Amino acid sequence: MNEQILDRLKDMVAMDIEQLAKNAILPDGPGYNVFEIYSIQPTQGLWNVSRRGIEISVMTSLKSALSWCIADKYHQTRLSTDIIALDQQCRLTQSDIFVRSSLQKKIRDRDHKEAVNMKIYTRQLRLKSLSKRLEICVNQAKYLQIRGFNNETARSGRTSSNRPYR
Repeated sequence: MNEQILDRLKDMVAMDIEQLAKNAILPDGPGYNVFEIYSIQPTQGLWNVSRRGIEISVMTSLKSALSWCIADKYHQTRLSTDIIALDQQCRLTQSDIFVRSSLQKKIRDRDHKEAVNMKIYTRQLRLKSLSKRLEICVNQAKYLQIRGFNNETARSGRTSSNRPYR
């Protein structure tokens, strides 16, 4: 009897499984399969994003990679290019800070050391600004995804108004 119930449940879900897969983010080994179109795989502390097997970009975080996939899925071209550009600028700025910090440790001249210190400080401010802008883009992608879920799960038919008519 339990097998009959399980078979009925499988039959009911089988119709919607294709539709669900188009909106699913599934683990795929160490990475993720996103919306059956995108693949996000970790590589040396970064995240490699590809669409249908074609490499798109290398991102610094899973959050940025997933946000790019969402923006691309909903055809938000400007948002997807902004996410890639800001993420790459963050990565370059982080590496610049790292190089200058290691250089600063080797410098003996106080004036030269102070100049490098100021450059590190300005790069840190730039990184903070870039990170804030990237976070705004990530939040926009989150909104797109949530809106997409709400549109797909909306009830069909007439909705009643909460306001009484007078």
